[in-house]
Amino acid sequence: MSSRSPVALILIAFALFSASTVKGQQTPAELGVGAVGLVVSDMAASKHFYVDVLGFSRTGGFSLDKEWSSEAGFTDGKPFSVEVLKLVDSPSATVLKLADFASAPRAELRDNISGISGANYLTFIYPHLEDVLSRIENEGIQIWGHVERPNYQVVIVRDPDGVFIELVAPTDSDS
Repeated sequence: MSSRSPVALILIAFALFSASTVKGQQTPAELGVGAVGLVVSDMAASKHFYVDVLGFSRTGGFSLDKEWSSEAGFTDGKPFSVEVLKLVDSPSATVLKLADFASAPRAELRDNISGISGANYLTFIYPHLEDVLSRIENEGIQIWGHVERPNYQVVIVRDPDGVFIELVAPTDSDS
């Protein structure tokens, strides 16, 4: 199995959240998801996708050394760096953390989310999708699905590491 199994991804997300609190990147979230962490195989490609295509903003970053990683117990003592992103400029917005180990291989790609248990996709909510869809088209990113209902639409794409991304917004006529 890939070095980034769904269980490992969840553990890394928890540790990255814990690490950000230690490093002064506290979230005001009282309950719920304060941050989601993704291990990426190519930081430049991932930052381009999340910032330039999906519209996230970089809100910080930090590095964790070999000692911290060893104490955490799930990184084989490998140091790593993290880029901290948010989709909206709000203190309570969920943080997306892109973790770069400089040597993480890309996970095995799957054709859908039903083949394996665990964290298989992320959902982002937008007020409208017109600009995002235009950037997706300009980048030549494949749209895996596009569902429109009377009050909402859902678009499915994949990030550079193959993670399925669900983009949700009101239908164009509702926005």
